[in-house]
Amino acid sequence: MKILLKEAVIYKKQIKTNELITKLRIIKLVEKARFSQLEVARKFSCHRNTVGSLVHQFRERFDQNLKEQLLNNTSWKLTELQEILRPLKNKSCKPHRHPNQATELQEAAIVSWLFYEKGLRVGFHRMKTHIARKFNDSKDKFLQSLTKLTVRQIRGIYQRYSLKIKKVRSYSGARVHIHDYQSLSCFQEAHFDTKHILDKKALPEQIYNQFLSKDWLPQYQWTVQFAKPRLRLLAYSHNLNSEFGLKYLLFCLMYI
Repeated sequence: MKILLKEAVIYKKQIKTNELITKLRIIKLVEKARFSQLEVARKFSCHRNTVGSLVHQFRERFDQNLKEQLLNNTSWKLTELQEILRPLKNKSCKPHRHPNQATELQEAAIVSWLFYEKGLRVGFHRMKTHIARKFNDSKDKFLQSLTKLTVRQIRGIYQRYSLKIKKVRSYSGARVHIHDYQSLSCFQEAHFDTKHILDKKALPEQIYNQFLSKDWLPQYQWTVQFAKPRLRLLAYSHNLNSEFGLKYLLFCLMYI
């Protein structure tokens, strides 16, 4: 009496690495070695209906000559065997579309037209805001439908098409973190810094020559920029002085 030893790796894990070969082994044990479906199911730690379904598919989808070759011939090349056994391959259970996601035309408009053609490589929140402002008063029904897309739907489009937004980086190359403008109040966050006017090479060369040749021109720039309203207040000085900085900040607060 033949005894089937239990597999060290269960059926569900085997089909993840070698699906078609595992299925052919199961079919051979039932069709050629004449083991019962229950015995083979216990060997592979799966349900007997799984084995029965594989055997049924094998009997229905292959002609008699091909079935005999698959059961008896052991000289198959791996690529040939996988091509022949393709009808036994599991179909993806992933749904094609969600009923609430954007239509294909809406996706094409955002991805091909706005994101790539128009160069609007921004995040999904800003994309939603741009669409609402641009097409809210449009008479075109399709453009009006774009304004009805939710942030979640636009985010889904970004995820499906792997859209990469254009990152804003500082002069040194460090990443600049963008504020959450929707949650900020008008003057809640501000950025304060100082810089030497001649250090970044951002101005035309003739302007630099003016600063170098004339001593009465300032050498330092003081900046306070508020995140929400994008308001920037500037001041200039000949040197960095804490007293000047304190008075500058007090003046900015009094102005606001």
